[in-house]
Amino acid sequence: MNSSYSLILAAGLLGGFVYTTPSYGADVKLVTKIKVAFLGIGVGKMNSTISVADSQYSISGLVKTSGMVTVVSKTKATFASAGKISGKRLIPHGHNMKYKSNKKRGSLRLSFAGGNVTKTSAVPAIKYKAGSVPVDGSHMKSVLDPVSALLFPVEASGVGNGRSVCNRTLPVFDGKARMNLVFSYKSKAVRKAKGFKGMTFTCSVRYQPVAGIRPHKKNIKFMKANRDMSVTVARVGDSNLYALFGFYVRTSKGVASGSAARFALQ
Repeated sequence: MNSSYSLILAAGLLGGFVYTTPSYGADVKLVTKIKVAFLGIGVGKMNSTISVADSQYSISGLVKTSGMVTVVSKTKATFASAGKISGKRLIPHGHNMKYKSNKKRGSLRLSFAGGNVTKTSAVPAIKYKAGSVPVDGSHMKSVLDPVSALLFPVEASGVGNGRSVCNRTLPVFDGKARMNLVFSYKSKAVRKAKGFKGMTFTCSVRYQPVAGIRPHKKNIKFMKANRDMSVTVARVGDSNLYALFGFYVRTSKGVASGSAARFALQ
């Protein structure tokens, strides 16, 4: 796993972090800009627009890295996800990602029906190496794509409660691998960015590989044992929505992190 991919994965898995409530009153639109660093050096940005209206959600965004650090390639990736919020459940409709890293280009498209993956399309085609844990139909049922994975309901009574916001396990299929992301409450602090000043919650994150990976690989073992990952989220205005304010991920090559420069309603 190279460091550019790690940054995209961090942005994709940790970057559309939004919560909504079972009561969908006013429409909400949030625009964020996250400054991305690797080994403490600014290497890029992640911009996103998140909309919730009539129980439908959509997220679109862009990740760019500059290649200023030797182990980070010059990369550009765009992503978009959409679906429906039903009670406490997210039902994704689709997920798309396109990327260019140096001379390499690629894309991924996931289609869903009832929360189950019905079609996967990737360029270049996804291939599994010898020793990979097989992915079967059961691994693609009741799952979330990497971005929708971080949109989920919080009871109205849970607003302002870090444990209610953070504590949960999310099943994710990223087009190749099936994994669980386990979140738990860590801390709270007052932070500010353009358009925001207020309380934030930091949630620790654990990675649990399920299928589509080679368990003996160093990077898989490293990430599975990794206890140095977290996301920080903030409330969106006076709503029951929380969105990504920052992230911290220790990779095998060093630390990737992000912090909000902008966090504003439109």
